[in-house]
Amino acid sequence: MFHSASDTLLARLHPLVKVAVLASTAVFAFSTADLRLLAGALAVTVAAIPLLKVEFGRAMLVVRLFLLGLPMLTVLFLLSYLWKEPTLAGGALRGLAEGARYTVRFLILILVNFAVVLSTDPREIITALRMIRFPPALCQILAHVVTLLPRLTDETRAVAEAQTARGMRWRSLWRPSRWLPVALPVVLAVMRTSEQAAISLELRGGALIPVNAPARFTWADRLVGAACLALIVFSIGQYSG
Repeated sequence: MFHSASDTLLARLHPLVKVAVLASTAVFAFSTADLRLLAGALAVTVAAIPLLKVEFGRAMLVVRLFLLGLPMLTVLFLLSYLWKEPTLAGGALRGLAEGARYTVRFLILILVNFAVVLSTDPREIITALRMIRFPPALCQILAHVVTLLPRLTDETRAVAEAQTARGMRWRSLWRPSRWLPVALPVVLAVMRTSEQAAISLELRGGALIPVNAPARFTWADRLVGAACLALIVFSIGQYSG
């Protein structure tokens, strides 16, 4: 796990506000088609991470793997849109634009998700969901989903070290077939972890782990919450327009 207990602004935010940050980021990423806005949001996210003193550590492995797959992703987008325009040049430009849009969207989501997860105790997420009267079983499932990326990073790192010791060359990852020795063990490990969590939840009868009541909303919570609400309204306006 990558949870950081450091006393930072992001760590001190109310758990409901953290959920709002994740939700508003997802709404913005998938509702905004303007590549300039997405690129600006990515730049703000990258600049905010060191200011908020979020240390990714081993979690950066997921970002690096995503970036390693960009060449193949770009080729796939180019091939997908190459014949959808009257000219090959037009299709290539559209493919590059769509590939860039997809890349920026998911980089924003990955970075924001990790920043929140690294600054949050999963029990805080459960508390936040209980406050908005989510069913207990769903609270546990969503808390598991929130912590899935750090677990995925742990498993990916372990598999990557094992494959490197066996002589795997990472420069050849631009070929889809080369991903199988990494992707298959990671998927199986995540499935095993999810199954264990499901069995644990079933044995508890869906009961939640007792957690402490969250603190009251502070001025920072209200400010960030208002910013999240404004971002959602702006994103819906962009999508409708």
